[in-house]
Amino acid sequence: MGIKTIAFGGDTSLGYRYFQNPKWRPVLERVKNDPISFFSEVKPSLEGVDHLVVNLETVISETEGIAAPGKLYCGIDDPENTIKCLNYVGAKTVSLANNHAMDFGVEKLLETIVHLRSAGMEVIGAGTSRRQSLKPAVITVNEGSDKSRNVYVLGALRASKRYSEYGFFAKGNKAGLARSTASRIDEAVKNIKEKDPNGFIIYYPHWQGCDYGNVTDAIAQYCRDRVDNGVDLIIGHGTHTIGNIESYKGSLIFHSIGNMVFNTQGQFYKTGAASLGVIVKLDFSMFKSSGLPTVFVLPLNTNNRETSFITTPKSASERFTYFYKKNDALSKNLSLKNSVGGWLEIEGV
Repeated sequence: MGIKTIAFGGDTSLGYRYFQNPKWRPVLERVKNDPISFFSEVKPSLEGVDHLVVNLETVISETEGIAAPGKLYCGIDDPENTIKCLNYVGAKTVSLANNHAMDFGVEKLLETIVHLRSAGMEVIGAGTSRRQSLKPAVITVNEGSDKSRNVYVLGALRASKRYSEYGFFAKGNKAGLARSTASRIDEAVKNIKEKDPNGFIIYYPHWQGCDYGNVTDAIAQYCRDRVDNGVDLIIGHGTHTIGNIESYKGSLIFHSIGNMVFNTQGQFYKTGAASLGVIVKLDFSMFKSSGLPTVFVLPLNTNNRETSFITTPKSASERFTYFYKKNDALSKNLSLKNSVGGWLEIEGV
C-alpha cells in the first residue's frame, strides 16, 4: 500500500562555517571527509519510515556569493556532502522556509533548490514566486486501499522585520521564502480543502527569534488559529530546543521539535535550555478516533558538546519524559507510551 509512515525532523545543517576557529578543526575535517558520521546514530531508527521531511537550515553551494548585508550568522554547506547525508537518512521532502536559506541571496537559494530537486527531493517553503513558495508537498498514503488520502505539507517562516529588509521573502514573481502571514496560510489551506476535502494538512513552520526558549504566547495562539482554519496538525521548529506538545480541538501542535542534526557548538549550557529534539513519526495505517494518525516521537540528545557531534537517541527518552513532567509541557489529556526502537507513542488524542 505504498507510503504509510511520514516522519519530520527539525533543523539540519552540516555547519561548515561554524568551525573556522582552529580549535574546531577536527570537527571541520569530519564535516568535509566523513559527513555521514553525524547521522549514524539516527539512521537505524529511521529504517521503517517511508517518507522523511527535514528543515535544511543552510544554503548549499560550492561558493558563497554575497551575504545578506548586516546579518551576523550565515550558513552554507557543500552540496555533494549535504545531499549524501540527506539521502543516507532517506529525506524525500526538504523545507527551506527558515532564517538561513536566503543567507547569500536569491541566486544561492535557487541553486540550493536545483541541487535538491536534482537529487529527487521535493522542496517546500521557497520558490520563484510567492505562489510557488506556498505550494505544498503532496504525499499519497495508503495508496490502493480504502484508507488512501493525500497528505499536504506546507512550510513557512515567521521572522522579525529585519528579514524583510534582508529580502528573504517571496513577493509576487520575486523568488524567496514563504512567509507565515496568517491570511496567506489560511488561503492556501482553504484552496487545498476545496480541491481535496479528504486531504490531511500538516503545517511545518519555522520560528525565528525564539532560540533556546519557548515560543511566545502570540505564536501559540497563532497555531491554534491555524487549526481553527483547517490545519490538521502543526509541527514547528526553529528554537533549537524541544517545546510544548499541545492538544487542541482533536489536533496536535508541536510548538518546536528542536534540532535533528545541527552542527553548531550550541548554547544549551549557557541558556539552560533542554538539549533535546524529537523526530515526529505519523503512522497513517492506524487512525485515532479524533481522525489523527497514530503519532510517535523519537527523542534525540542534540547537545553536540556532550555527544561529540553525533545526534543520538540513546538514553534521550528518559530525559525527554523528565522534561515534560518537570515543565508541565504536555497537554493534560496526553501521555507517553514506550514503543519499539526508542519511539514513544503519544496517547490521548
